[in-house]
Amino acid sequence: MLKRGGVPDYTRAAQWFVRWWRDEGGLIAAAGAPAPSLPNLTTRRGWGFDLEWDIRDTGAPETEEDVQRHMERHIDEYLLNLEAEEGEVSSTQSKKRVKEEMMAKRAARVKAKLAARRAGG
Repeated sequence: MLKRGGVPDYTRAAQWFVRWWRDEGGLIAAAGAPAPSLPNLTTRRGWGFDLEWDIRDTGAPETEEDVQRHMERHIDEYLLNLEAEEGEVSSTQSKKRVKEEMMAKRAARVKAKLAARRAGG
Protein backbone atom coordinates (compact mmCIF):
# COMPACT_ATOMS: atom_id res chain seq x y z
CA MET A 1 0.00 0.00 0.00
CA LEU A 2 1.22 3.46 -0.80
CA LYS A 3 0.73 6.91 0.67
CA ARG A 4 0.61 10.04 -1.42
CA GLY A 5 3.80 10.50 -3.41
CA GLY A 6 4.49 6.76 -3.67
CA VAL A 7 5.74 6.42 -0.08
CA PRO A 8 5.11 2.91 1.34
CA ASP A 9 2.40 2.81 4.02
CA TYR A 10 3.68 -0.01 6.22
CA THR A 11 1.26 0.65 9.08
CA ARG A 12 -1.84 0.33 6.92
CA ALA A 13 -0.39 -2.70 5.10
CA ALA A 14 0.39 -4.40 8.41
CA GLN A 15 -3.12 -3.71 9.69
CA TRP A 16 -4.61 -5.12 6.49
CA PHE A 17 -2.43 -8.23 6.71
CA VAL A 18 -3.27 -8.86 10.37
CA ARG A 19 -6.98 -8.46 9.64
CA TRP A 20 -6.73 -10.85 6.67
CA TRP A 21 -4.72 -13.37 8.67
CA ARG A 22 -7.12 -13.39 11.59
CA ASP A 23 -10.18 -13.64 9.31
CA GLU A 24 -9.38 -17.18 8.19
CA GLY A 25 -6.51 -16.22 5.89
CA GLY A 26 -4.08 -18.01 8.19
CA LEU A 27 -6.08 -21.21 8.12
CA ILE A 28 -6.35 -21.07 4.32
CA ALA A 29 -2.58 -20.56 4.03
CA ALA A 30 -1.82 -23.26 6.60
CA ALA A 31 -3.98 -25.79 4.78
CA GLY A 32 -1.78 -25.46 1.69
CA ALA A 33 1.55 -25.58 3.56
CA PRO A 34 3.68 -28.64 2.80
CA ALA A 35 4.54 -30.92 5.71
CA PRO A 36 8.22 -31.54 6.48
CA SER A 37 9.42 -34.86 5.10
CA LEU A 38 12.65 -35.61 7.01
CA PRO A 39 12.18 -37.03 10.56
CA ASN A 40 13.92 -35.55 13.61
CA LEU A 41 15.40 -32.52 11.85
CA THR A 42 14.92 -28.89 12.68
CA THR A 43 13.47 -27.04 9.71
CA ARG A 44 12.18 -23.57 8.98
CA ARG A 45 8.51 -22.96 8.30
CA GLY A 46 6.50 -19.88 7.42
CA TRP A 47 5.93 -17.53 4.54
CA GLY A 48 8.94 -15.26 4.68
CA PHE A 49 8.81 -11.56 5.64
CA ASP A 50 9.83 -12.32 9.25
CA LEU A 51 7.04 -14.86 9.66
CA GLU A 52 9.19 -17.96 9.97
CA TRP A 53 9.87 -20.32 12.85
CA ASP A 54 11.87 -23.44 13.63
CA ILE A 55 10.04 -26.72 14.08
CA ARG A 56 11.19 -30.13 15.19
CA ASP A 57 9.67 -32.81 12.97
CA THR A 58 8.43 -35.61 15.20
CA GLY A 59 6.74 -37.52 12.43
CA ALA A 60 3.36 -35.87 12.95
CA PRO A 61 2.60 -33.00 10.57
CA GLU A 62 1.82 -29.56 11.92
CA THR A 63 -1.86 -28.92 12.37
CA GLU A 64 -3.63 -25.78 11.24
CA GLU A 65 -3.84 -24.71 14.88
CA ASP A 66 -0.04 -25.05 15.28
CA VAL A 67 0.56 -22.86 12.25
CA GLN A 68 -2.07 -20.38 13.41
CA ARG A 69 -0.44 -20.17 16.86
CA HIS A 70 3.02 -19.55 15.34
CA MET A 71 1.72 -16.89 12.95
CA GLU A 72 -0.26 -15.10 15.67
CA ARG A 73 2.87 -14.96 17.86
CA HIS A 74 4.97 -13.53 15.03
CA ILE A 75 2.31 -11.00 14.04
CA ASP A 76 2.05 -9.78 17.64
CA GLU A 77 5.86 -9.45 17.84
CA TYR A 78 5.89 -7.54 14.55
CA LEU A 79 3.21 -5.10 15.70
CA LEU A 80 5.09 -4.45 18.96
CA ASN A 81 8.31 -3.81 17.04
CA LEU A 82 6.48 -1.53 14.60
CA GLU A 83 5.05 0.55 17.46
CA ALA A 84 8.51 0.85 19.01
CA GLU A 85 10.07 1.90 15.68
CA GLU A 86 7.39 4.51 15.03
CA GLY A 87 8.03 6.02 18.47
CA GLU A 88 11.72 6.53 17.74
CA VAL A 89 12.95 9.84 16.32
CA SER A 90 15.64 9.68 13.66
CA SER A 91 18.75 11.84 13.90
CA THR A 92 17.57 13.82 10.86
CA GLN A 93 14.24 14.57 12.54
CA SER A 94 15.91 15.63 15.80
CA LYS A 95 18.32 17.92 13.90
CA LYS A 96 15.37 19.43 12.06
CA ARG A 97 13.58 20.12 15.36
CA VAL A 98 16.68 21.77 16.84
CA LYS A 99 17.04 23.95 13.74
CA GLU A 100 13.35 24.96 13.87
CA GLU A 101 13.68 25.82 17.56
CA MET A 102 16.75 27.98 16.89
CA MET A 103 14.95 29.79 14.06
CA ALA A 104 11.93 30.40 16.30
CA LYS A 105 14.17 31.84 19.04
CA ARG A 106 15.94 34.04 16.51
CA ALA A 107 12.61 35.30 15.15
CA ALA A 108 11.44 36.05 18.70
CA ARG A 109 14.64 38.04 19.43
CA VAL A 110 14.27 40.05 16.21
CA LYS A 111 10.63 40.74 17.01
CA ALA A 112 11.55 41.85 20.55
CA LYS A 113 14.28 44.19 19.21
CA LEU A 114 11.89 45.76 16.72
CA ALA A 115 9.29 46.28 19.44
CA ALA A 116 11.95 47.88 21.68
CA ARG A 117 13.07 50.25 18.89
CA ARG A 118 9.50 51.31 18.18
CA ALA A 119 8.81 51.93 21.84
CA GLY A 120 12.07 53.82 22.41
CA GLY A 121 12.29 55.98 19.43
